[in-house]
Amino acid sequence: MIVHGLIFLSLVSIVPSNSVTCYECGCSNINIYACDCGETTTSHDGDFRIINEQRLKDKTNIQLSRLRRNTTLIYIEDHYFILLKESILFNQTTMDWYLWTDNAVLGCDWDLCEQCYQSQCAPEYLDEDLDEFYNSKYRIDIEVVVYLAQDRSKYYIWEMDVYCGAYNCTRPTMFQEIADALNYTIGDLSFFPLVRPTTIQPLPTTTAIKNPLKYYSCECTSSTTCACTSFEVVSLDDTYCIIAREHRDQDISFNFTYLDYYASYNYILEAPFVVVEETISYDERTARWLTATNLVLYGCNWNSCNKSELISLLPNTFQMRLPETWLNTSILGTGRLVRDCHECPDAPQCGTTDFLDSSRCPIHSCNTTCRVSDTFNDPAFELLCYQSFCISSSDDQNDINHHRVEIEGLTYASEPNDVKIWEIDLYCRADNCSNPEVFKELREQINIQIGTLAALFNETHDPTIPQRRCYDCDCFNEINCNCTRTTIKSANTTYCLILHKDYDEDRWITLGHLGLDSSRVHIRDLPYLLLEESISYNATTGRWN
Repeated sequence: MIVHGLIFLSLVSIVPSNSVTCYECGCSNINIYACDCGETTTSHDGDFRIINEQRLKDKTNIQLSRLRRNTTLIYIEDHYFILLKESILFNQTTMDWYLWTDNAVLGCDWDLCEQCYQSQCAPEYLDEDLDEFYNSKYRIDIEVVVYLAQDRSKYYIWEMDVYCGAYNCTRPTMFQEIADALNYTIGDLSFFPLVRPTTIQPLPTTTAIKNPLKYYSCECTSSTTCACTSFEVVSLDDTYCIIAREHRDQDISFNFTYLDYYASYNYILEAPFVVVEETISYDERTARWLTATNLVLYGCNWNSCNKSELISLLPNTFQMRLPETWLNTSILGTGRLVRDCHECPDAPQCGTTDFLDSSRCPIHSCNTTCRVSDTFNDPAFELLCYQSFCISSSDDQNDINHHRVEIEGLTYASEPNDVKIWEIDLYCRADNCSNPEVFKELREQINIQIGTLAALFNETHDPTIPQRRCYDCDCFNEINCNCTRTTIKSANTTYCLILHKDYDEDRWITLGHLGLDSSRVHIRDLPYLLLEESISYNATTGRWN
């Protein structure tokens, strides 16, 4: 007879912790044994563990992992929960409505809590081992816990392993059936003290914030009476001070805060900076393209720099405009009912600004709106992530402005006339409007109109700390290295340099700040000229060069 093995883990002790350990693995319902993994990670404060069961048409996937703080599920009040996502669908063949469960998520917040019920057929060698060591293939192994500082007449099942050969003995209800039928006797436990010995708790300690940054912290909805006076402190290593001006429908709000560590804006390289988010949408009633500024975000990195005196400068920092002829051709289209749309809805496809492999997203016919996104994954290396899919007719977004362009632009105080396109979202019905080339065309067509940036960037550092401004550029094989970009750093941590390097026939010129990790910080006087030469032996000519 075939022996089946079942394992049941029931964790009954929940210990709060700022750093907890969780399993990291996945499996399918066909091979749930793969979820019995030994790989673990230690999560950050605020994360919690999950078991996520995703039911697809032909299979079910199970994932053991942790949920990070950049997901909306972190707003669930208690992290010990079960979340269910169900769809009510209509079968056009049977003309019936039916219920389909898409996702089931178990959330928990203690070490290794996301463990699974497991069942498998025991291999042949294990049959032999069971006979040899236990004189039987069939048995029940039970681990129980008695809490000595609580009611000692009670026990709690911690783990149960069942080795069985009966019909349907691997049913999950088997564990409850065994627990209900179990008789137990607790012996003499009087040797163990009823009360824990008194221990001296260590005094609470607080860790000083490294590189403290003081920022204004408040919210308001009036541009005339928004006087923010309350402060908070965070570490400059992880964030910037910000003022966010949002304009949604007819409402305008201001938020004085700091930039969340998990926000995509943390890829921003320096401060001060301004991010503007605009929507260019087509009004079908008037047959006109309308532009609205949804968000203006000002960021800075010195104490109390996000002050309310700056809010009057935010609405007109800069504007982004696209020609109507390009919008009509590339977004609006000719009114055809069906169009080509690249499909990669599950995950973005990433590449450089010069190359995005659209073949990873095959073309499908689309009779609704095609949604196409282009987002900087890491602007320092010009990496983009492209995603495209046909919006479902039941999706709420399908009923909102079928033709629109959402753009985020970013500019730094060091280069106020150079606006970088940070993110693009297209909602289009033109044929083949999801081709990645459309983003290159948009960048070529866009017209940037600079407004109040000069006034907003009039202050670029803490006026109480002496600063040093340096040109900041890299040039490769350029006769004249024309540099207009400047950056500012604290004067007591840097000085300006020009670095000229020759590599065979190539020439590099770098203008910028001296790094603190350079040995040249120990040079005692400024200005100076440093020359590095190599004297090498040429084995062919027999000479030193």
